[in-house]
Amino acid sequence: MIFSNRKEAAKELSKVLSELIEDNENTIVIGIPRGGVILSYEIAKELGIKFSIVVVKKIPSPHDPELGIGAIAQDGTIVINDDLVLELGVGKLYIDEVVKRLKKEINKRLEFYGIEKSNLKKMKGKNVIIVDDGIATGATMEAAIRAIKKNKPRKIIVATPVAQKDVLEKLSKLVDKIVCINEVEMLGAVGMFYIDFAQVDDEEVKKLIESELFFG
Repeated sequence: MIFSNRKEAAKELSKVLSELIEDNENTIVIGIPRGGVILSYEIAKELGIKFSIVVVKKIPSPHDPELGIGAIAQDGTIVINDDLVLELGVGKLYIDEVVKRLKKEINKRLEFYGIEKSNLKKMKGKNVIIVDDGIATGATMEAAIRAIKKNKPRKIIVATPVAQKDVLEKLSKLVDKIVCINEVEMLGAVGMFYIDFAQVDDEEVKKLIESELFFG
């Protein structure tokens, strides 16, 4: 299925998620900035629940900035794709330097959004739906899952419009449920599944955070 934009993708996910949610008051949908926040806001609106965010940054390959060899979440949780690192011959020094830089970027983003780094602690005992606009290598989503799991949520559901099957299989071992509309064998680019996949800026995300639907 090809989506007009992120809003349409969110509506399609909401149809499935509405069948899974039994306790709206204790259910939070969490978006990964930036694109995932658009979806989380729209899902929250559709389902009558609150939304929040978890800031995660991709650790890029030194050979290809678009290729993620890992990810780091706002609480310092780090996920590394060891197979990819070995295959590409990426050294520890490079990873350590990039992680140090990304931590600063994450803190700046949280400050711009006006969000405390400890906002994930509020997920304790909640049913949490983690959303992104697509899952490629899975490192970003895995870092988000592991960061949120540390705060003892009641349940975790991952929801995304498109993802690679083998990645979903790996992530399924970490969560209670996965909702994915397009499961593909090989995902080249997430944007191929959207007619309009315009880049989302921090100002747009901040505006949504300032809405009454935000929890955190």
